[in-house]
Amino acid sequence: YARSYIPQFDWSKFRLVNVWKEDTMLVQPFRPDKNYYKVYGDFLKYSPDSTKFIDLDSYNLAISTNKSGTRIAEDIGPDTEVSLINLEDSTKTRLVFLGPGASIEDGSWLDSENIVLVGVQDNSAVTSKVIVVWKYHLPTNTFFLYESSDSVSADTIMQNWRKQRLKGVEVR
Repeated sequence: YARSYIPQFDWSKFRLVNVWKEDTMLVQPFRPDKNYYKVYGDFLKYSPDSTKFIDLDSYNLAISTNKSGTRIAEDIGPDTEVSLINLEDSTKTRLVFLGPGASIEDGSWLDSENIVLVGVQDNSAVTSKVIVVWKYHLPTNTFFLYESSDSVSADTIMQNWRKQRLKGVEVR
């Protein structure tokens, strides 16, 4: 998506800025309400074997359908949470929790052991938002944080990436 929107965008400009192992992740039972899959199902990112999925939206967006059938998404608050749902043991693990200075716009599976999340966050070194990529390795609970200093692309891409991912939903 990034290259199709801004052809000169260069993923090779990202640099590794941090690596850490998370040993205290918040894990809780996953008991979705009866409408969970109907409301968020189109936006869940399933693992290659479909035993897990990434939930990018249920904490952050209230999605409803109006009388004319249009789906509408409203931001619930300034914070962002991304969860990993394990269907085999019915657990929900908080992967990332961010305050208002950051957001995650999309996520995907690289393979059955690695998740990638793309978003923006404040960076005091450049006094603006930068595009960041979190890579999470499931077996070791290790995060790798990559960052690009291209703030112009960050603003342009991130204003539209989420809208593209939530295509067909009016985001307010």
